Amino acid sequence: MATGLGQAEVFRPFAAAPEVVFARAASRSPLFAANSSAGGEQVVVGSAVGLGDEDVALRARSELRERVSNILAGRRAEARPEIIASYLELCRAGRAAVDPSLLSSRGAVEADALRGARRLWVWGEALVTRTPTLVPAGAVFLHHRPPPGCSGSPRTGSTGVSAHTSWGAAVRHGLLEVLERDLFWRSWYGTGARTSRLDPALEPAALRRTRASLGWELVALRIEGPGSTACVVACVFTPGGGGQSFGARAFVDEGEATRAWALERATHEALMVRWSLDTPSARLAWQRMDARGDASPPVDALEHALAAFHRRGHQDCLRYWLDRTPAGLPPARPPGAGTLTPREVMPEERWLAALLAEHTGQEPVAVDTTVPQVCSGEAVVVRIVAPGAYQMPGNEAHACVPLPPPGIQRPPHPLG
Repeated sequence: MATGLGQAEVFRPFAAAPEVVFARAASRSPLFAANSSAGGEQVVVGSAVGLGDEDVALRARSELRERVSNILAGRRAEARPEIIASYLELCRAGRAAVDPSLLSSRGAVEADALRGARRLWVWGEALVTRTPTLVPAGAVFLHHRPPPGCSGSPRTGSTGVSAHTSWGAAVRHGLLEVLERDLFWRSWYGTGARTSRLDPALEPAALRRTRASLGWELVALRIEGPGSTACVVACVFTPGGGGQSFGARAFVDEGEATRAWALERATHEALMVRWSLDTPSARLAWQRMDARGDASPPVDALEHALAAFHRRGHQDCLRYWLDRTPAGLPPARPPGAGTLTPREVMPEERWLAALLAEHTGQEPVAVDTTVPQVCSGEAVVVRIVAPGAYQMPGNEAHACVPLPPPGIQRPPHPLG
């Protein structure tokens, strides 16, 4: 089952800004699913962007490692299934398990079917109570292949899969990824997330020089999360508002230095998205969208990013967001508001887990998906499964998302 990790290819995609470095690392195996972004090849890709060759190459290989290890852990569980049951059967047996309906973007629409379907389950650890908890395999493993007669849903994408040198660091990173998407969802769909425009003065000087070289503009938002967490969303665009691409980064907000760091990471992600939208697979996807007509909504993450970039149907995602967002930081929370979880009395990953549990009303669970042949003692790979946390839908028509305000036309969300 061992699958090697390819070396990272490092390149500079923007001739006018050679300081911006991208890296991509790939691994091929019949154990992987076909990748539509790679012409249907059975390949897994890790990528990263930044300002230093070694750092970017290391992070690209780390992303590849976390995905390959997660997939191979899934293949092992699928080959030796231990627990196959429905959620209702597990409840009747008194076993702690994650309710699969709380992982679906369709919510109550398919809750009964999800709870009644038989599926493969694997063990994880509830991160607040530390209770052993069963988790649907489809929500844990990328490219899950359910055993015969089993449901493979719900699936949760790659958000929350993390590789680090320690369990705690991997859990922390995965929790922040989950929180990032949840806060983006709450702000975009207008469900009460406190959102404000980030002070442009926080933009690092090097990033400002890069944008000047490329001739692009930048607007950033800060979405307030539970406790002292937050999410920065960066939008890079051309003068006049065209060519919008978005990136996001959740973080623990400890002041201007951490906001500037998150802004840099979110902007680099937006630059990577922008570059990826001019690849052959993205151009082909845009041709297919164009042929369907403006009335046909995006059906996956790539199409959402393409629709925002090309301003499909004259939509303007940034303007829609800014029209509902005040400038500057929002007023301070009133005394006593927010979380009661003290950060100082527990490891940071446990503190973040408690915040997320308070935020969503459900306890997040961590599943170890480390495969030694891939990680070689260098990393621990963890999947965070967070029932109750919102996920950005690939197809909004099939998801339970709030209606826009009366008289307002909301464009499809822009996050790829």
